[in-house]
Amino acid sequence: MPSLLYRWFGIGKFPEPLIAFASDPAVFLAKEDLSITYKCRQLRVPGRRASKAASLQRGSVVMSPDRFALSITKRVAIDGRYDATSTDAPVALSITDSALHISIDVARADPNSTGTIEILVRVPLTHQERAMVPSTKQYLAMNAAEVCNVARWS
Repeated sequence: MPSLLYRWFGIGKFPEPLIAFASDPAVFLAKEDLSITYKCRQLRVPGRRASKAASLQRGSVVMSPDRFALSITKRVAIDGRYDATSTDAPVALSITDSALHISIDVARADPNSTGTIEILVRVPLTHQERAMVPSTKQYLAMNAAEVCNVARWS
């Protein structure tokens, strides 16, 4: 059952940039109104400093064989393509039966920044969706501006 924030204010719905992506036939996972836990530690980016912070949000997620997108509240937080060639990319995505775990090492993206961000998205997956989701850790190519933008949202 949708939450009141979803029904009354549209929090957790697909934002405009993700609606077209979610309707793409190559997409194998597109879900709205998901519980998202955002945690950061020792974070220093331009415009934001936090030794430790955590927040609970609502959002949506869209996955295709070559692209991943996550929205938190009504904004697109992460929208990137998988980078199979690099294991030192700043954003790592791992998937379990009940959740998506996103780890962001801010220092890898921007040498002037420090800290880590952990995002946990609780996604109930069906057996068919679980079979299509990659079982190994995936890395996303994101530039420094995109990573710092995610860091300022906590």
